[in-house]
Amino acid sequence: MHGLLVGEHPSGRHAGFPGECRTRIAAAGLEGQISFTGHRNDLREILSISAAVLSLSLHPESFGRTVNEALSLGRPVAGYAHGGVGEQLAELFPAGRVPVGDTAGMARLLSAWQKTPPTVGAIRPATLDAMQASTLALYESIARTDR
Repeated sequence: MHGLLVGEHPSGRHAGFPGECRTRIAAAGLEGQISFTGHRNDLREILSISAAVLSLSLHPESFGRTVNEALSLGRPVAGYAHGGVGEQLAELFPAGRVPVGDTAGMARLLSAWQKTPPTVGAIRPATLDAMQASTLALYESIARTDR
């Protein structure tokens, strides 16, 4: 098993995050088991070969694109149960929801998945067309409402 941290390094107030991650990885003796990839243009390929995809932001995001993309490829997703990630997992893959910040719970879940990998069925998350149609339907219903 090898972990990948994929994506750009944060800037601004979170600029120290990569260094903190590297320090914690070293303290746990996991330097050879986790890689930082930086920005990648082949994210679809990385997701499709992953045993599990994690969304571990401690700050709620409005829409967890990673959740949608991984589930559409049949890959299980574990993430903190808040914001868009929590909502998507509740609807599409509840087995992947973990309370925010519960690292022990996340470790237990991933350990269980390693022993018995979860099956991700034919999940078709929100497509661009479906999201656009839903948004337009909402706008139309609001426009028709008497005020």
